[in-house]
Amino acid sequence: MTSSFYNNVQEDYILKDKYDKEYIRLFSRDPEYLFTYWEVNNKLYYENDPYLCLYQIDENTPVDIKINHRTDNWYLHVQPDRQYMITLGYLKHNTFYPIISSRTVKTPRNRPSDYMDEHWMTIEELSTYSFRVEMDTMSLVKNIKSREMLEELKADSYSLVYKLD
Repeated sequence: MTSSFYNNVQEDYILKDKYDKEYIRLFSRDPEYLFTYWEVNNKLYYENDPYLCLYQIDENTPVDIKINHRTDNWYLHVQPDRQYMITLGYLKHNTFYPIISSRTVKTPRNRPSDYMDEHWMTIEELSTYSFRVEMDTMSLVKNIKSREMLEELKADSYSLVYKLD
């Protein structure tokens, strides 16, 4: 194989720095820190003073954080066991103009769980669940149809439904 083959392969797997999209993501790093990253293409954003606005949902008290245009991520010191949302925007004539906002994120507690006798799922119970990956979260979704079918089979009352064309 020639070196041009390897060069082409390497070019195919180079990650882009920018994707020409506008988004902001917010993650809980630990009980006291959040991490956010973003990409913005708004012309007014680059012509004015850029700001992050952190909202604590419970208290509805925004915190403004002045950033610069070269920044595309930020760590935020927060309180444990609270819900937060962040908005990226710009300040013009002492007015904040939002561009994009994140989903709400809850920070974990900074102490052990209050649950002492937690009920853990068995392999059989876990098999009735399926995973769904969303943009910011991974959620466990119960497969209701298969569960209903299993219960009907156990009760010897499974009903067949035919689709008429």
